[in-house]
Amino acid sequence: MKSEYKTEDNLRKFKANMAEKGLQIDEIIPDGKIHRFQVVNRSGKPARDGWYVYFADGCPSGAFGNWRTSEKWSWCSKNKEDLTQAEREAFKRTMADVKHQWEKVEAEQHQKAPDNVRRKPNGFEIKGLCANWRHDGGGV
Repeated sequence: MKSEYKTEDNLRKFKANMAEKGLQIDEIIPDGKIHRFQVVNRSGKPARDGWYVYFADGCPSGAFGNWRTSEKWSWCSKNKEDLTQAEREAFKRTMADVKHQWEKVEAEQHQKAPDNVRRKPNGFEIKGLCANWRHDGGGV
């Protein structure tokens, strides 16, 4: 019996969704952890500003974005209308886990940055970057 969730096919779809947003990557590690990768920044130089997380368990899903631009997206292998209630709840829990991981990494990076990078010239603290989560994959 063929699995409803074909790993290679879903990885290809996930990478294609990333590419549509301008984020190119060769290999995805489906371990549910945030991974960083190089993207070309505004000045045309490579920087490790790209990130992704991919979950292969259950209904495959993930999230990805660009640290520098604060853009981030979520992705699900199924369309929102096709998700069962259990899958919808699992997807929401998964995305909450992603957000928690992302905030933890962001806080660690924030602590490592020198004060002149963490603060704007007018003295206001740079806000967290998790306020603008967008989803435009197939799911919720």
